[in-house]
Amino acid sequence: MDKITKVLNDFGISELRPPQKKALEMGLLNKNKNFIISIPTASGKTLIGEIALINHLLDDNLTPTGRKGIFIVPLKALASEKYEEFKNKYEKFGLRVALSIGDYDEEEDLSKYDLIITTAEKLDSLWRHKISWIDDVSVVIVDEIHLINDETRGGTLEILLTKLKEYNIQIIGLSATIGNPDELAEWLNAELVVDDWRPIELKKGVYRNGVIEYINGSIKEIKVVNSDVYSLVVDCIKDGGSCLVFCNTKRGAVNEAKNLNLTKFLSEEERSKLKEVAEEVLSILEPPTEMCKTLAECILQGSAFHHAGLTYQHRRIVEDAFRKRLIKVICCTPTLCLNAKTEILQENGYRKITELNKNEKIFALCEGKIKPIGRWKIHKTPQHDYNITIKTENGLEITTTPNHIFLVKNGGNIEEKEAKDLKIGDLVATVGKIIVDEDINTSNFVKFPIRRLSQFIAETFNSKGVINNSIEIYSTSELFIRRLQVALLRFGIHSQIEIKNSDKKDDKTYLLKISDLEGLKLFYKNFPIDLKEKEKLFYLIKKKINNKPYKDNLDKDNLEHIDFDKLNSIAICWKKIVEIKRVKVEDEYVYDIELPNDGSNDHYFVANGFVVHNSAGLNLPCRRAIIKDLMRFTKTGMRYIPIMEIQQCIGRAGRPGLDPYGEGIIIAKNDRDYLRAYQTLTQKPEPIYSKLSNYAVLRTQLLGLISTGEIRDEYDLEWFVRNTFYAHQYGDLKKVAKNIMEIIQFLEENEFIVGFTATELGKRISELYIDPLSAKYIIDGLNEMEVEHDLYYLYLISRTLEMTPNLRVYRSEEMSLMDEMESLKIKNFNIEDLEAFKTAKMLYDWINEVPEDKILEKYKIEPGILRYKVENARWMMHSLKEIAKLLNLNSEIPEKLEIRLEYGAKEDIIELLNIKYIGRVRARKLYNEGIRCVEDILKNPEKVAYIVGRKTAEKILKEILKEKELLNDTSSYLRL
Repeated sequence: MDKITKVLNDFGISELRPPQKKALEMGLLNKNKNFIISIPTASGKTLIGEIALINHLLDDNLTPTGRKGIFIVPLKALASEKYEEFKNKYEKFGLRVALSIGDYDEEEDLSKYDLIITTAEKLDSLWRHKISWIDDVSVVIVDEIHLINDETRGGTLEILLTKLKEYNIQIIGLSATIGNPDELAEWLNAELVVDDWRPIELKKGVYRNGVIEYINGSIKEIKVVNSDVYSLVVDCIKDGGSCLVFCNTKRGAVNEAKNLNLTKFLSEEERSKLKEVAEEVLSILEPPTEMCKTLAECILQGSAFHHAGLTYQHRRIVEDAFRKRLIKVICCTPTLCLNAKTEILQENGYRKITELNKNEKIFALCEGKIKPIGRWKIHKTPQHDYNITIKTENGLEITTTPNHIFLVKNGGNIEEKEAKDLKIGDLVATVGKIIVDEDINTSNFVKFPIRRLSQFIAETFNSKGVINNSIEIYSTSELFIRRLQVALLRFGIHSQIEIKNSDKKDDKTYLLKISDLEGLKLFYKNFPIDLKEKEKLFYLIKKKINNKPYKDNLDKDNLEHIDFDKLNSIAICWKKIVEIKRVKVEDEYVYDIELPNDGSNDHYFVANGFVVHNSAGLNLPCRRAIIKDLMRFTKTGMRYIPIMEIQQCIGRAGRPGLDPYGEGIIIAKNDRDYLRAYQTLTQKPEPIYSKLSNYAVLRTQLLGLISTGEIRDEYDLEWFVRNTFYAHQYGDLKKVAKNIMEIIQFLEENEFIVGFTATELGKRISELYIDPLSAKYIIDGLNEMEVEHDLYYLYLISRTLEMTPNLRVYRSEEMSLMDEMESLKIKNFNIEDLEAFKTAKMLYDWINEVPEDKILEKYKIEPGILRYKVENARWMMHSLKEIAKLLNLNSEIPEKLEIRLEYGAKEDIIELLNIKYIGRVRARKLYNEGIRCVEDILKNPEKVAYIVGRKTAEKILKEILKEKELLNDTSSYLRL
């Protein structure tokens, strides 16, 4: 334990939390014990896993033991994040940390690394390439092990864990609170650590007929006056508490607040102060609206309502008065509104709302300034019927639910509008400049004093940047480029990040791009870059201005001057909305950020560059949270509100230091409600189930197990299946056995296996890590091909399961699509084939250098969807190429298409695209100027430097000479 203490002290941790202590007491340091840790979010699960890693990988002298540890995370982005975190933490102790998230069809030599961060799918694919170092692994940490319940990915994790069980490896599964952790623990022969530790007691109960029945068995009689809600509120405030009442509609919240007349429970001083509050409410709008008047009347009687229909100023007034215990009760509606793909600005850059770093602050509006704050939380709730996408003149885009709140500038006034009420032309709030606490000694350049930061960014650009039709800065460090994006916001500059894959394995380049006119101007003004580059930037700005429909006065003197001492923080930049569209939902849940209600912020944070309201409802200190309604209206009629959402509302009761305890009370109107309420308060979260009976999972996994020799006959097959979570849960294997035999027959019929031996084709498909059914679609399509055309190959890969869902086809498009398909001798015209062909047409536009914005507009998709489709298509085209080789079919066209898909370019510049630092824009410029191959570059270095810039040209030459093993001083090639 001494070495654990020493390492934790080095991290600044002097005391463990109760769940962490419990895990140690139960034998976490016993290397032969597996563990399932099922505790609430943010209670310290990851550190429990790290303690196990330290125990295995470091000896008592804090030097590496030579054993290996694997940390499995559900997403590639999380893997990259953990890699950076663990590298900073553990390399000082001599541990070599590796990140393995690259292409599935590659053999990585990870034998020299001590700690490997990866995903379940990547580890599974590595296993298929017969990794030798698996015997050196002694501990595996599985983050979010409850994802074994995931319909599409759970089977892979289950198979992986089934294989790991056969080794002498300690398995630590980290999980959120789940309904059946004991079942999972039994399967893994693991100790189960369950803990619901809270810093303050939360009493839960059901109210009906004048009695609160607490789930601990105690009861409390309530004097019934007027209504149930009124009675519960009065009971609480007479004891010095305050209440939140959650209603299912805005109208319901207003009506309930009107009915809660608490005047007789108010002191003279409170009535006097509430009168001042009511007058302030009436002064916000001139003249006051009916809603203003209604709110003021409620406030005079000690109650209020709070929902998206109120202005920002009104909500702030209500919240402040509630904190001061002047308003005794607020009736509100819980709302969570952000799409799963929304990116939130944190200290180290933008991250998806589902992948935020809990240890980092997020940027929020605080008394007129945007700066980082902590103590935030994420909430999620089931999706709405539709979402709304909003796009601004400078290219910012966000997708929200219809009632999400935006700040809008109307003349000299600032007002709040729901997304569904926004109009094209509205000026909406986007992030201007951010504020950070400056630190002259920090290694994080985001916090540098503004003068030093300006110089640092200029030096970064001089060494890593170029000017084409935008400012581009390249780096191989994702953390560096994300921090740079944050640092630029200190100057009010928005930027975008792209990932560029190179030919080398695991070698990625991150590109930060500034392309909007305002950003270019601010960059010119704020950073002392090289004079030649500054000249190019000046003319780029001038070019962009001349292309705009209006003339702008551009003067170098105006652009040059900057006084850093007077550099002010303009928190909000008002941008015109240029596009609003209603979109279908793609995710099961929507999300939101809950900000602390301590007066430190204005309840607006930065998402996708917009300044948006944290619509997760209230997070105010209250004694009693009351759930008035258990049901609400949906598109399918009245339905029960999800248990998860109700538990989130109840969780707001009882704030440390403000109340001796908290209460979550559900009102039951009848016996049915009573049963539902009791279940909501006592029921565990939904249990997790094996997804191994899923055909797609079984096809891929069975072929993989046979290919690696782990299953050699029907006895091996039965033994393996009996060790799965599926067998542990269900016992009766009849259903899965039937599925397995059907799949074995499918694999044999398609010559992927003979008996229980993989054919050369089957082994290659297993290594490619694609669904065997997709492989069949590809093989059939290649054999049926009558017209060899790029579009046909793209159609073949678009039919695979990995490319679903494909683009939606409208009735008006069907005939034209059929005509095009017929010209390629495609004979199937069902809806799936039409959708695959439309997707293929989108990919065809991509590889023919159609501008991205045109593609997005034409196919009505978002940038993220396009990139996702292109990445999947590149991988499937690689798979098609490899299959074609084995079948002795033409693989040259697929090989070229694979490269073209990666870069989005025509065939004529492929040779140039194979050179590092040359993307499709640079390649096209070079090609158009007569530079069309490696030899042309070597013969014309001065011309290349003129076209792409000297620094970029030097990088390109170094790469070429390195490949030719002729690396010399590249300056001899550049005589300018």
